[in-house]
Amino acid sequence: MWVLFAACTLALAAPARRASPALIEFGWDEPSTSYLREHIAEMERMPFDGVVLNAHYKDAAGKDAVLEWTGFGSTKIPWEALQPALADLKATRFRRFTHNFLRFNTTPGDVDWFDDFSAILHNARMAARLAKQGRLRGILFDIEQYNFPLFTFGKRKYPERTFQEYERQVRRRGEEVMNAFQQEYPGLTVFMTFGYALAGRTRADFANTSYGLLGPFLDGLYAAARGRTQIVDGWEMSYPYHTAEQFEEAYRRMHEEGASITAVPDQYRRHLSAGFGIWMDLDWRNRGWNAEGPSKNPRSPQDLQSVLEAALHRCDQYVWLYCEQPRWFPPEKLPDAYIEAVRAARTAAGMPNPK
Repeated sequence: MWVLFAACTLALAAPARRASPALIEFGWDEPSTSYLREHIAEMERMPFDGVVLNAHYKDAAGKDAVLEWTGFGSTKIPWEALQPALADLKATRFRRFTHNFLRFNTTPGDVDWFDDFSAILHNARMAARLAKQGRLRGILFDIEQYNFPLFTFGKRKYPERTFQEYERQVRRRGEEVMNAFQQEYPGLTVFMTFGYALAGRTRADFANTSYGLLGPFLDGLYAAARGRTQIVDGWEMSYPYHTAEQFEEAYRRMHEEGASITAVPDQYRRHLSAGFGIWMDLDWRNRGWNAEGPSKNPRSPQDLQSVLEAALHRCDQYVWLYCEQPRWFPPEKLPDAYIEAVRAARTAAGMPNPK
């Protein structure tokens, strides 16, 4: 009886992987839908299962705009404006890249949680509709505070409101955003760059950290998740990792500490997928990027291979490779040694490579 109980306890503590691992690329070379349409054949020769992409459109003044930078604000993006992007996606013949995500940021973020959210919810529906009709896997939801400290309680617009009032309101907004996504795309994957760890190690931290309100926002996302909807914690903190032990500890934190922090632990366990981000050109601002002598880089090809192997073996499904200086699409400052390192990591993880 004790052996059976112990086995069940271990099974609950370490959930089985939900799907075969998938490696996606996401960085400064993020392709537009038009680039994807024109170059999908050569893109699919690279050792990935998909990419994060952006959607351009014309705003009311006829100027070029990008959905990811304008969606989380006070201006509604008409569905008609996204038709060129949709046409690109419908005309793209995906063969190997079956894990593609449309990027949607919390930018410009120039609204308070108590302000009118109708434009944001409309834009979330439009993004999900575009992803669904464009045959993408879901939304890459980048919650980094690029333009405004949206998740910082100390920077709130209404200082007379308490943290508890903001906590309830932000959770409500999280539920509304997830419902907007699912209204247009039931069962989608919402790929987050960060999860609860960015908000704090305990709920008591939320009022005092720069991303504290992300905690209740995630509560709302998870609370509203239904059916086959999956929320990936992309764990950007793994950018500089080098060892398998670091990934093991991060996986434990996502599954165990995350479940203890969230206000909706059952929903969290049901819809969480633990992922990892790896920064290929790590620390290039301080140490540069050496395309001619890759072994001199902070992350050598050999290191990249071993790190990707560890991440792919430990993730629930997704690992994402982040790049700034080297570009994959189109290839630029990209030594062949790194391409071969990614291919070798995929082989070690039992994943197919393009011919």
